Amino acid sequence: MNIIFWFSGSFPDGGAYTNRLLSLSRGLHELGNQVSIYIPYPGPYSDPQKKTGSINGVNYHQTYTGVKKPRTRVGKLLITITGVFRALRGIIRQHRNQPVDCIISCITKISFTFPVYITSRLLKIIFIREKNEHPMVILKKDQYNAIYRYVFLHLYYRVFDGMMVISHELYRYFDKVLKGKMPIRILPMTVDPNRFTLDKNTKRTHPFDYIAYCGNLWGSKDGVNILLESFGRVHNKYSTIKLLLIGDTSNQLEYQRMKDFIVHLKVRNKIIFTGRVGKDAIPELLINATVLCLPRPDSLLARGGFPTKLGEYLSTGNPVIATRVGEIPQYLVDGQNAFLAEPGSVNSFTEKLDFVLSDLITAKKIGLQGRKLAYKEFNYKTQALGIIDFIKGIKKNG
Repeated sequence: MNIIFWFSGSFPDGGAYTNRLLSLSRGLHELGNQVSIYIPYPGPYSDPQKKTGSINGVNYHQTYTGVKKPRTRVGKLLITITGVFRALRGIIRQHRNQPVDCIISCITKISFTFPVYITSRLLKIIFIREKNEHPMVILKKDQYNAIYRYVFLHLYYRVFDGMMVISHELYRYFDKVLKGKMPIRILPMTVDPNRFTLDKNTKRTHPFDYIAYCGNLWGSKDGVNILLESFGRVHNKYSTIKLLLIGDTSNQLEYQRMKDFIVHLKVRNKIIFTGRVGKDAIPELLINATVLCLPRPDSLLARGGFPTKLGEYLSTGNPVIATRVGEIPQYLVDGQNAFLAEPGSVNSFTEKLDFVLSDLITAKKIGLQGRKLAYKEFNYKTQALGIIDFIKGIKKNG
């Protein structure tokens, strides 16, 4: 097949969604499909030196003008128009050379969606939406009025021929919104095991034992404060271990608040901030960790999503401590392939952290079982096969 991903954000080095896109596109390519990625709008970490290229056999095209995201409304409008126009022109040319079977959209904004929808109708290309969280009009209700929410939910999603969602929660939600009139497939979190195989001679960036967390450092999404409090309770008992926080620290206000909290906990000398780290450096930091933590609290976002970092954690074979939220308990069993704490509970997370650090031999065995699960359930090639089957099913019934 000839498959195109429609994406807006930092590429090829970005966040969780970028990593998901990289693993899915690689899987599709390795299964013998032609795969391209069109990016009409930049993300905060877009590289102006890499506007076009190939990664893992997948061609990508960043079609926006300029080198960074503009600040003014006029600038944003102009970059949107030029980026979309150039991308559509590239898709049409590609379609003439080899008919495109499917466009998979990873963008929510209407201004990026409807031009592609019209193009897909004119060229008779299947148009699918990939979704890994509830719609923003639901997650941030206070920012949208009721009329806009209704129109968005009942018109926007109906332009697609099918939807792929990351969780059963999202499947139930969209099936209800769309009233069963559109095929929906669950496409779980994906991971590329190839990223977590290091050369034995690779030098450790941090030559000491550490607990690691990777992701958003502030806000309520991942509950980093719970991890900090738990670490504050056990650090004296395990005096040689440190806590490595991997993530962007460019928000100076939030960064200072977190540092003040760390001082309050009296663990200032045991917390290491890496700052933002490129995707190629992440595997080494995770593989060399003693234990990997994800203290995500319960929320609508957590119930609908499925953290990509969890698959990366599991792929290292290290002990993983996560919380019992969303889809996580459907795959992970406490004490068998991971350690599950109760969401929002510092006591529960501390208990799991203390157990792992007190018996690393047992914890490592459980970590290896987690790796087996990740390679089986979340393997990028397995999920790529699911995409192919889904497209074929839409073609057959269309």
